[in-house]
Amino acid sequence: MKEFKSFSFAIKGISVAIRDESHYRFHLTATFYVFFFGILYHLTKLQWCILVLNISAVLTAEMFNTAIENICDIYTKDYNKNIKIIKDISAGGVLVSAITSFICGVFIFLDLQEITSIAEFYIHTPLALLELIFTIIISTVFVAKPSCINHKFDL
Repeated sequence: MKEFKSFSFAIKGISVAIRDESHYRFHLTATFYVFFFGILYHLTKLQWCILVLNISAVLTAEMFNTAIENICDIYTKDYNKNIKIIKDISAGGVLVSAITSFICGVFIFLDLQEITSIAEFYIHTPLALLELIFTIIISTVFVAKPSCINHKFDL
């Protein structure tokens, strides 16, 4: 029973990150498109493993960054040089993870023959192109939506 309770706290933490953090929603949206195009590319198991590890690193870094920022905000809302340094380093960790993931993604997805094939599919299949555009619109709204609460972590 104790393990289930711990698991439910973790799920609650993920849902708070989704609900309140636009950067986290951005990374989830990027994850959706990585998986979508990964399916179109017919990636190997190794390529999938590399992508999943990179995605989890970015999502985890974003959650730790959010936790660190919230801990700092508990300490003070006023400007504090040391807290600024802590928050900047934490955000830098997310950036390093995201850049590394992006580079791995470029190595995996930068196949001009495959890109051409997918582009031709969308050019010759207007309904599929409309579906892709629709997902981009929905994704933009998902990422840009304002937080639905005033106080973070009040559950």
